[in-house]
Amino acid sequence: MHHQPHNTFGNKIINAVVYKDLMWLPHFHRSFELMVAIKGGALVTVDEKEYTLKEREMAIVFPYQSHSFTVRGDENALYVLVFSGDLMPAFTELAATKTPTRAKFTVEDFEWDFLCEALFKNAPGKYLLSAALSVVCGALVRQAEFCDRKESLDVVTKVISYVENNYREPITLKNAADNLGYNYQYLSRLFGSVMKMNFRDLVNQCRADEAEKLIASGRSVTEAAIESGFGSTRNFSRIVKKREKGAKALGSAPVETVKLGDADGYKRIF
Repeated sequence: MHHQPHNTFGNKIINAVVYKDLMWLPHFHRSFELMVAIKGGALVTVDEKEYTLKEREMAIVFPYQSHSFTVRGDENALYVLVFSGDLMPAFTELAATKTPTRAKFTVEDFEWDFLCEALFKNAPGKYLLSAALSVVCGALVRQAEFCDRKESLDVVTKVISYVENNYREPITLKNAADNLGYNYQYLSRLFGSVMKMNFRDLVNQCRADEAEKLIASGRSVTEAAIESGFGSTRNFSRIVKKREKGAKALGSAPVETVKLGDADGYKRIF
């Protein structure tokens, strides 16, 4: 499992991309994610439930849900839109206690026509984007049945939030258990079973993402390693090599990224 810090940290997160002939392995983040089959179809997995999306069908991922997708060949295309909860406050309030029992849903014909113009053809402005998100969220709420969020997911969300706020410090799962008021053995078993990853890997993913941002802003590798919590360039280099190896696995299938408006494959709209 892979955590995507760039889709977790901050507000007004908007990423839009169209994928062709790509397999993306299980990952998670705090933002919502909308996946729409705009051509042909795709195989989508949300919380280990598989959905086959046919053209015009869509699926939504709630915060911290594990998800993946596979798009085969040029005859299929999957539009993926990641958006942070602050852009849809009422929907975020719902997601704090509920999750849909089925991630897959559709929209009415007139709604589809609007989404095609508002989202799929060009990168929209913030007002048009807000209207499009309202259409999508409204369609889901209109069709879906909701259940209470699993207690295990609430606990894991607290752990992830703890990491997000403290990864620059020398933290451990024992620290998290003590600070959050959980038994260490209980938390260790639950985190491993839900997230399918090691706590240390989550911490290092957050640190590596921060270090890369610091280097891009002009910091030296040594400064970035220390400020992001690695403590040394040796630890930072080891994690970078591990991330590069994982990236090769993620990109094992042939990839074609389609431009969206002025977006070169992967674009923060604002």
